[in-house]
Amino acid sequence: MTTSATPASSGNAGWCSPRPTSCYHLIPTAPARDLSFANGDWHQDDGRAPLMPSHGDSPFVRLATFTLTHIDTDPLRWRQRARTAVNVSGVLSFTIARNCCCSVEYTAPHRKVSPEFKLLPGAAKLSILFEGVYTETRSSGDDDIGGERVLCMVRNGVLPMRGSSDSADPWAWVKNAGDGSFEPPVMADGNMVLMLRYPKVHTLMTRAVRGEMTSTSAVSVNAYFDAVRLVSRIGRYSSYLFRPEHGELAATPCSTTRPFLCGDDLEGNCAGGLLGGGVSYCDILGELSPGDHGVLAVVPNWQCNSTDEFCSRLGPFQTGGPATNTTDRMLTGFAIAMQDLRCEPGRDPGGKPAARVSAVFPAVSPWEDQQLAVRRTGLGGGTLSAEGVWRASTGQLCMTGCLGVAGVGEEACHYRVSLYVPTTFSIRRRSIIVGQITAGDGSHFPLSFHPSVPPRHPWNRFSRSETSLRVAYDYTKVKQAGELRRRSETSGFRSSSIAKTLVSYPRKDGAADEMMSLSDDLSLRFQSLPKLPFFPEQKEWPQWPMFFLDVLSVGPLVGSYSPPFHGGPSTPVARNEIDGSVEQQQQMMNVSAVFTLSGKVFGWGPVMSLEGMYNQEDGRMYLIGCRNVEAPWRMVSTSRHLEDGMDCSIEVRVEYPPKTTRWMFSPTATVYISSTRDPGDTLHLNMTELHTTPISYRGRRGDAPPDTLTEQTIEGFVCIAMLSGTIAAAVSQLRYIKSHPDVAPYVSLVALGVQAHGYAATLVTDAKMLPAWPTYNYRMYVGHLHWNMDSSVKALTLAALLLTVRLAQKVLQGPGERAVAARAWARPERRRRAPAQLRYLPGRSRLRPRRPRRGHVHQLVAGGAVR
Repeated sequence: MTTSATPASSGNAGWCSPRPTSCYHLIPTAPARDLSFANGDWHQDDGRAPLMPSHGDSPFVRLATFTLTHIDTDPLRWRQRARTAVNVSGVLSFTIARNCCCSVEYTAPHRKVSPEFKLLPGAAKLSILFEGVYTETRSSGDDDIGGERVLCMVRNGVLPMRGSSDSADPWAWVKNAGDGSFEPPVMADGNMVLMLRYPKVHTLMTRAVRGEMTSTSAVSVNAYFDAVRLVSRIGRYSSYLFRPEHGELAATPCSTTRPFLCGDDLEGNCAGGLLGGGVSYCDILGELSPGDHGVLAVVPNWQCNSTDEFCSRLGPFQTGGPATNTTDRMLTGFAIAMQDLRCEPGRDPGGKPAARVSAVFPAVSPWEDQQLAVRRTGLGGGTLSAEGVWRASTGQLCMTGCLGVAGVGEEACHYRVSLYVPTTFSIRRRSIIVGQITAGDGSHFPLSFHPSVPPRHPWNRFSRSETSLRVAYDYTKVKQAGELRRRSETSGFRSSSIAKTLVSYPRKDGAADEMMSLSDDLSLRFQSLPKLPFFPEQKEWPQWPMFFLDVLSVGPLVGSYSPPFHGGPSTPVARNEIDGSVEQQQQMMNVSAVFTLSGKVFGWGPVMSLEGMYNQEDGRMYLIGCRNVEAPWRMVSTSRHLEDGMDCSIEVRVEYPPKTTRWMFSPTATVYISSTRDPGDTLHLNMTELHTTPISYRGRRGDAPPDTLTEQTIEGFVCIAMLSGTIAAAVSQLRYIKSHPDVAPYVSLVALGVQAHGYAATLVTDAKMLPAWPTYNYRMYVGHLHWNMDSSVKALTLAALLLTVRLAQKVLQGPGERAVAARAWARPERRRRAPAQLRYLPGRSRLRPRRPRRGHVHQLVAGGAVR
């Protein structure tokens, strides 16, 4: 539903006349993209004249997008006279959306549009074209830091028709908008003025774009609307000026107490000294930060010992006026985005590596769509702008944070943001970035946040030298996994000496690349699962879920494989450390893994952390699982045996299929999940059994995946052997009939027709010639051998069909000889001369004479058909 109108000439040019006292001879210094912004915030002053309606009763977000479509930079006009303003034009879009419908003009800035109003289910959008002038103002001091770039624009447009101001519902016609053919009523309006102000120099205190759109119509006119306020941050392509390191805002340093997620009991965790000299902190931060592709999970305030009101605050963030109280210190569903990251590497006064960093941290509420929230650029009370310095000597990035629209005063900048990059992981510490927000006045409990480590992250990609980011894993649940193994081992076929001799399972040979190949082989995939019992009840299960068991580390090696640069180590751990490892000769290997769920907004999310051991002899893995307890604080506070708020009473057993003689076993892996808690415990889990999709193990890295002996391979060999025998028999029959045409009438045409029909059906419908093996709901990996075998079977089937048709043609050539042959067959000496080749025909047809009944001729039976 779109309503458009052609704008008339503007009559408000006087509103944007440049003032000689504040403007000077102008040469534009900002490109068009620096004057555009997308998905900023907008709101109206309290009044009785709203700008546009919304469709529906769900919570909505208000987004504003401005695109500068043209700026007059004609050099001829510049040479004619000095100018203090430049003609510009642009389009401004207001959107009221329900978790969707981001504006698209920013991605297509030169797209020609007309003034229009759209009303769709879940979204309303108003687009207005503006024309005006661009000017720049000087700062009051000696420098240009305080100057501004100003856009003053006017234009005609269309506005949705609003009812009487005395009406209780000025948008009563919105109720009829459910029909797809409904056209919203609009009216033309030529009395709109837009003023946008951009800081000339972008700093921590001056990074906001402010705007105001007002109506110059009389209040009594129906086209009048209350003033609209806009705010957004500068674009990602704009330059940024870092403030002096020892300025007034840096008087209060960050806390030296590290967040508990750093795990001070783990040696080297969150320490900058372990970052290799060839690794740039800016590269690491840029690689690990989620950007527009994810959010940082908020850690519950379960360590807070104060009142519920104090412990339930979401740090300094204000999503609805005062500081946000979540009514539960578990902070379930809240997250923090990390936007507009800027980093400049350098050196501290001592010559050690350092970096200056700036970022924006907006809070994301549970009722917000995360995909939309990470793209918003507003700077309200739910957004913290921060800037600071990272030093390798401490491993800490200490940043000064300013809440809301910075520049209103330094009283909003008394927050501190600390960031660390952990280099050691464990089952309860799996964060690639650990952050904490504190208040200088202690107005809230320190708010911690972190993103989980990706299971297959290539840690050696950060450096093109021989030095890479060195990470380690600290195994803390191996003893419990060993006890699980002793309780679970049975005297079955897997444990027998025969199985150990004939059957082999995924294992490593000691080389680093082979260890990474083992990590890939041990990772599993599940499909079409119902909601699992250990998944939080309050979270929504995806409509098309994909569940994975991803291996995080095998032995001392963490992460995934990445090709080496310039002969450097191909994996994060040097080869001599792998080759000299004691674990190389051991049967059991320490492993860590994670259950992940995809099908959500950002692709994947961790569900449960796992750690234990893998037996290379029998293909069994024994793991201990830890999951976050996402439940109300009242329940968590009374639960027993929690480790840092995690339930680690889960046992997981995995049985992998063998790599050899796979035709004897199912190609799927089986996972058993159970809980050691009592059945009456609120955190108890019932026994769960999961089956994976069929597994195709990988060979050496860089080689093609091996073709293993599976059911499909055996079926292909049997088909080829049977078809080859059939073709040979058919050729022999054709030769014999050619030399002995008198035997042709004795061949059953019915049997040949049935056989030809079977061949044709196999070719047309791609049906199987043999009884089907047990099938699965997913496709197996098809290698070159399987493809060549399938092509061979089809070619042989076509040859058998053609030979059968040819044999039937030979039989039909002499129908008059059948009666003679039947009478001749009655003579005993003729039956003794029957050729042996005709006793067996294709399709298991057997020719045999019967004794004639009294008064009847002899009959010839072929494959059960009587002629």
